[in-house]
Amino acid sequence: MMRSMFAGVSGLRNHQIRMDVIGNNIANVNTIGFKSSRVSFQDTLNQMLRGASAPQGERGGINPLQVGLGVNIATIDVIHTQGNLQNTGKISDVAIQGDGFFILSDGGNQYYTRAGNFNMERDGRLVNPSNGLVVQGWMADDLGNINPNSPLTNIRLPIGQTINPVATSVIEFGGNLNSQTLGELTYSEMTLTDENGNSVRVAYNLIPTSNYNEFQYTTVVTNGSIVSGTGSGIIRLNLDGTVAAIYGSSFKVQSGAANALPITINPPQIGQASGGIFSVAKNSAEDLTLRAAFSGAGTYPTSVRDEQGNLITFDYEVTSLGGYDYAWNIVNVSSGGKLASGSGGTFTWDGTTFSGSSGSIVLTSAAGYDVTLGPRAADQPPYQVINREGINSFVGSFDVPKPIVNTTKVYDSLGNSHILVTTVTKTDVNNWSWVTTDAANNVIGSGVLTFASNGNLIAAPGSTISFTPTGAEPIVITPDFSKVTQFASNTSEINSPFQNGYPMGQLQSFNIDKSGQIIGVFSNGMNKTLAQMAIANFTNPAGLIRSGDTLFEVSGNSGPPQIGQAGQNGRGLVTPGAVEMSNVDLSQEFTDMIVTQRGFQSNSRIITTSDEMLQELVNLKR
Repeated sequence: MMRSMFAGVSGLRNHQIRMDVIGNNIANVNTIGFKSSRVSFQDTLNQMLRGASAPQGERGGINPLQVGLGVNIATIDVIHTQGNLQNTGKISDVAIQGDGFFILSDGGNQYYTRAGNFNMERDGRLVNPSNGLVVQGWMADDLGNINPNSPLTNIRLPIGQTINPVATSVIEFGGNLNSQTLGELTYSEMTLTDENGNSVRVAYNLIPTSNYNEFQYTTVVTNGSIVSGTGSGIIRLNLDGTVAAIYGSSFKVQSGAANALPITINPPQIGQASGGIFSVAKNSAEDLTLRAAFSGAGTYPTSVRDEQGNLITFDYEVTSLGGYDYAWNIVNVSSGGKLASGSGGTFTWDGTTFSGSSGSIVLTSAAGYDVTLGPRAADQPPYQVINREGINSFVGSFDVPKPIVNTTKVYDSLGNSHILVTTVTKTDVNNWSWVTTDAANNVIGSGVLTFASNGNLIAAPGSTISFTPTGAEPIVITPDFSKVTQFASNTSEINSPFQNGYPMGQLQSFNIDKSGQIIGVFSNGMNKTLAQMAIANFTNPAGLIRSGDTLFEVSGNSGPPQIGQAGQNGRGLVTPGAVEMSNVDLSQEFTDMIVTQRGFQSNSRIITTSDEMLQELVNLKR
């Protein structure tokens, strides 16, 4: 009779323990990083009433007779399932997504927790705010490198730390240069008038050739025609628009009038600026009379006027070659101009008529207009004006390809900034030149960019960009144009999205990444690794000992901590700006509470029923 009472008492006692565990779970339903527990029961020793007997002969075996003596607690297990993560937005809050524990220390002992609601205290250490235990990990060296094989230390953020400036050594350029970039060449359209007042309209069509800055020109004549030459050719220009080569010759145009005289148009000359000038020379049959009657060999002072009426004074010299043959020349241009080109020639004079004339000479007046002189073929006077350069000429206009300009801010060894200007100019088909200048417009670097037919850069020979700032170390920068392309587009652009220098900066804030690294954000825009949180994993985390404040300690059955970086060897990743909530499942806990309550009630009934049976036994003796 007493056995049943003692069994009921054990049931009451152990169900009360289970209710205590359930109550603790529910109490910590909102505790950050809390892990719920679970109670498992087992029966106690059983009293043997009769032992078992084996079968004998024709008799079967007999099972043992045993009566149990109650219930015991088998285990109280800690359930280390993942709790839900709650975003807090607080920069120092962290949670582990997966297995592992944060490591805290009081200077002597290590503790382990899933509660990552950390604060930074006055000395810059990252601590648990409820007990002041310091978060453990590894501090970075001056270059921001972490050594996870070094001993654990307190994580202390260097408040007020500065980051030293770094001089620029590389500039990466990018962008696209328009493959269709060309200079633009035009010539004015004009109405020309010959010596007899007849007009003819002349214009030029220009088409770029396959060579850079080279154009094919053709002459378009209205109210007239080309009567000598083709009026077409090719003109090639230097980068600045000066004439580099001309493939074409003089030609003549004439209006359709009956008394029209040809007008000579001469192509530009090499070295002329802005595409040069198609100069106009009006044909003329104007006779010039010598100041003295021609009487054979001798020097005859005379003069001629240019198209604007400016007077050129010179001497006409005749030299006897023997017999009726003579040589003529222009000498001693005394005022109003100069000899420009050409040379004298010869003629024959028998005392009455001239014949067999040759040669021509160009005089340029002080106003810059040419007059071409030559001998007559017969009769006096012995020379005439062949043509005069017109006042109006076809003046070229060349707009050089606009250079592409980029400005880049770089830094010296003291952190001072300097603005460099890089100018890229097209120089040939698939070729561009670049020049970098400093603030004083001094050239500090130059080179050439050569592109393949597919638009990609194939070569970038050139110098480094180098200069010496005042008070700082010399700067030597390697330009990287590998990301620059040359495709057809509406515009060209060159940019410098990256240069590796920066000024001195001060620590302003920090971030934590998924690996637990604490990244400092400095005032110069640079980031630098300051420290990394260590994560501990255990072979048997359920074997850890609870030590309050949501902390665990190592036990003999938990195994030693396996300490390393988050995300490695089975350790979970760190989620910044969040905390892990309790993993208590209220629906499960309330269900367990009901079951426990019923178990407790049932065991209490065993005791009361056994008591009533004992009372009946006592009442037998009356």
